[in-house]
Amino acid sequence: MTRDNLRSIVANTSEAIPGMAIAVTGVSLAIYAFEANRMASFLSVPGASAANTASLFVAVLLLAGLALCYRARPSLRIHRNPFFGFLIAGLLSVSLLCASGTITAPSSQLSALALMVSSITKSLLLICWVEVLCTFSGRQCATILALAIGTTGVLNGFSALVKPDAVTVLVAMVPLLSAACLYWFKDKQESFDLSPRPLSLRDGRARKDILKAPQPYFRGRFLVFLAPLPFYTFAFGFIHYAWIPFQDGGGASMTIQMSAAAGTVLAALFLMLLIAYFWGPKKTELYSLFILFLVGIALYVSTMFQGMLPGMYVVPLNIAQKMTLFLVMMAPFLVPARRSSLSVAAVASALYTLGRGASSLAAAVSDPSIYSIGVLGAILVAAVFIIAGVMINGNVAPSGESAANAKGDARAAGAVRLRKSAIAPSESLTSPGGSLRETGTAKAARPDGAAGTTTRSVPDAERAASAPAHPTPDTISEEERTLAACDRLARSHGLTNREREILYLLAQGLNAGAIAEELTVSTSTVKTHMRNVYAKLEVHTQNELLLLVHRG
Repeated sequence: MTRDNLRSIVANTSEAIPGMAIAVTGVSLAIYAFEANRMASFLSVPGASAANTASLFVAVLLLAGLALCYRARPSLRIHRNPFFGFLIAGLLSVSLLCASGTITAPSSQLSALALMVSSITKSLLLICWVEVLCTFSGRQCATILALAIGTTGVLNGFSALVKPDAVTVLVAMVPLLSAACLYWFKDKQESFDLSPRPLSLRDGRARKDILKAPQPYFRGRFLVFLAPLPFYTFAFGFIHYAWIPFQDGGGASMTIQMSAAAGTVLAALFLMLLIAYFWGPKKTELYSLFILFLVGIALYVSTMFQGMLPGMYVVPLNIAQKMTLFLVMMAPFLVPARRSSLSVAAVASALYTLGRGASSLAAAVSDPSIYSIGVLGAILVAAVFIIAGVMINGNVAPSGESAANAKGDARAAGAVRLRKSAIAPSESLTSPGGSLRETGTAKAARPDGAAGTTTRSVPDAERAASAPAHPTPDTISEEERTLAACDRLARSHGLTNREREILYLLAQGLNAGAIAEELTVSTSTVKTHMRNVYAKLEVHTQNELLLLVHRG
């Protein structure tokens, strides 16, 4: 039964997202490159150093600046121009070669600069993928990430069995291959168009994404999913440095590498089980609790064996690491944002890197006993944050947003509903205090791969109190009448998904410039779609279109 359930989740995601295998491959290659400097089977992994510490803190500053840029300009996408995407990948490839000593001596200044460039570009490559994937629903994105982590585990195991020189060349190519998959996947989305289907409404309202919708308990979610990240990675560093002295370039290094691969594959299996059976606004809190449990096990085993027998603790360490990386890439869905969900992703990546930098600094300058006490303190602080966040989430009912916020987001919510109506809902998920459901949907073709607009959800308890079971024309809002009229026109005149969005926004009175800003595309692209909409509906002006929509 479990196997059938997992197969069904993967099949539904594959059906909803064309080219899912391309995305899985590209994300797995990005994660592989992200951890390339920790592969003991072909590279002598260095211990803590001032150069590594400095590079990580520089990456933290850049990621924090990127978060501010996302907040100031929500339409920003660093991958939008392929030149920048391949530039990031190319710099990462060269820096990985330099950092491994293939091009320069490990102690040279160029090698230190390569470490800095590598730390920055690794995070940027992952964020490029987050920019693309966050346009889908939370569960679809989670499924892709889980499969990608499993694929990364297979690649890690393969690397342990190949000659070091061959793996070095492979690692240098991986970032470029990941960037190629990124733009191939985008092209696949843009060329794929779903035939229009009727909107699925319940009680006169469309369903919304379970994890993207901002909730009143924002502080609790921040404490559960973001605040513990630097403390996790601080502890990871302590356990990571425990096995470095046991590298021998032979059997021990291969054992470490294979243990890391096994832990990565197990992490993917755990994530798929969590997605299948523990998916929901409240149940996702189990992720952080499980990570904390794994960190404790890995720390206890590594301390008990005094760093020896690394295979015993590298497995739980890698499970915890990959699940933490999963939380970082899922941050736009797990923690709500009022301006840009991508700013949350940049903040999560900055916190993840901050813990790594702090751990490297502590290992380089502090006494081992003080370092170990600091790790125990970090785990306790992370536990306090998680428990406090869970308590806040449990004490605050997830009530709906204020009427003013709901009214301000009505137009954007309608556009998202039009885009997500192409595939009928596949499942519903319920959380305490209100029902927040997520639909298995496919994204319409988006020329720029920009993120979909965030919507706010209203609990069913509030709906039941304010709306009858069978809404009548008098109880349906003007927004819903317009939405239904646009859907009927789109189905009867064969409009594409993008044209359905344009139609709805035109029906709201927006002009081409405002629509371009709303959808984060160029004005010329909007005008092209507008001409197609006018031609299919046989109208010539926006006023004629408004009259047509008003007549239904």
